[in-house]
Amino acid sequence: MKRLFYLFLLLCISSFSFCQSTIDTTRTLIQTDKGLFYDIPLEEVVILSPLDFTTSQDRINYYRLRNRVIKVYPFAKISGTRLKQLNDRLENIESKRKQKKYIKLLEKFIYEEFEPTLKEFNRVEGQILIKLIHRQTGITCFDLLKQLRSGWTAFWWQFFASQFELNLKKPYQPLEVKEDYDIERILHRAFYNKVLEPQEPINQPTLDSIYKKWETDKGF
Repeated sequence: MKRLFYLFLLLCISSFSFCQSTIDTTRTLIQTDKGLFYDIPLEEVVILSPLDFTTSQDRINYYRLRNRVIKVYPFAKISGTRLKQLNDRLENIESKRKQKKYIKLLEKFIYEEFEPTLKEFNRVEGQILIKLIHRQTGITCFDLLKQLRSGWTAFWWQFFASQFELNLKKPYQPLEVKEDYDIERILHRAFYNKVLEPQEPINQPTLDSIYKKWETDKGF
């Protein structure tokens, strides 16, 4: 049963895409009365307030979640990389049969590459991965499986995931769900401290809007 669980996680990783975040360093030449100058865009500066916990258990829960998010987030990025490569390749393959063959080859490569690591994931980390994949792609795991495979495949994997108390239809909602808000602030702190390399999420609310929604929650 444990083997089926990590094969399920590998399937998720082989089925999603992301938008790579880059900083625009293009220089713009500006003419002024004092001469020519280059206008160079700078990276946005984010100021985070100190963490504040009501109880010691709150602190424990926060850092436990932090460890899980940091462990899982790189795989959400990897999942996107693979599908981006897949989509680019499929645009040049007209035959449906050859497309399916290429998809199977890519999945085999992913299984062999990440199977040892994903064996260490537990149920909670699996659900965080599902949420973060949605954060990076703007679409749930269930809907992506439905698009890339079939409605029947998506239904079957949703049923299988439910046996582990996982939900492929679960969206990432930092504006509505407290745990997702906690995940978001963990990510931004990890980006700020260069623990994780950021990537721009798709169709997600801005940091400012999330903070305003939860402004009564201290320690963003």
